[in-house]
Amino acid sequence: MKRLAIIACSSVVVAVCLAGRQLRADDEFQFTKTRNIPAGVAGNPVMFWDPFILRDGPKVHLFFGTVFCQKQGRAHVSWNPENPGDCAFRDEDLFFAIGYGFLDERQGTAIQFRPTPVLYPGKPGSWDDYYVETPALVRKSDTYYLFYSAFPRAAAKRYQIGAATLQVGSGESLEDALLRDEKTFERFSDEPILRPSRTGLHFDRDNTQEPSILLRNNGQFELYYLGIRATKANSSDQIGDAPLIDGSQFQEIGFGRVLLDENLQRVPSTNDHQPFL
Repeated sequence: MKRLAIIACSSVVVAVCLAGRQLRADDEFQFTKTRNIPAGVAGNPVMFWDPFILRDGPKVHLFFGTVFCQKQGRAHVSWNPENPGDCAFRDEDLFFAIGYGFLDERQGTAIQFRPTPVLYPGKPGSWDDYYVETPALVRKSDTYYLFYSAFPRAAAKRYQIGAATLQVGSGESLEDALLRDEKTFERFSDEPILRPSRTGLHFDRDNTQEPSILLRNNGQFELYYLGIRATKANSSDQIGDAPLIDGSQFQEIGFGRVLLDENLQRVPSTNDHQPFL
């Protein structure tokens, strides 16, 4: 049986909810903290970032970005509570990938954390071979689609958006597939689903990242994302293949939307490259 880290809710990542009441546009309201999700142990901290929650009745699936390390040919979450020394924080041993936790509210507040990623970085030299984060998921029939943003180890660390899928067999639950069997999501393509435009004055000329996804009734996917346009430091020149480093001038940051067909191909739209926020 594969080892799972099971930790009672205590600290660090915070889940919040609104009080159960009707809200008006002019209401002033605050979120109320309902639960803390632990991350890390003394002397070996780590952050969870960009959490995505997928709820199925009392079952709660938690996807997030975090740091993993390699030890004896196997990936480990760097916060292994059974042995905090498992991972030395050396860059060559670390990689950034998407982790998974599961909670069944009928059985209490303990979260089971999978020790390995559900989506690893891509092959060396690929567009997503280093930093994989910001998961967003949707289910279509027996297939779960995971959208994410990533950048490579190459000098020009451009965020782009990719997709991966996991097919769950008849009678198999998502938690069984990811916890018991330690299945991983398979990339839909070796190429990004949504690249930066790289031309003109488009708001997403240099980066596409932070995906959110909806499944429409007609089977198309509605992808929302953050786009960035920047120029070289102290210049109006396009940064081109230069890295987005401190000092680059951010000219525009916008929230965009595109439609994707069943094959995750972009559906032409009159509002392409037009941020709605």
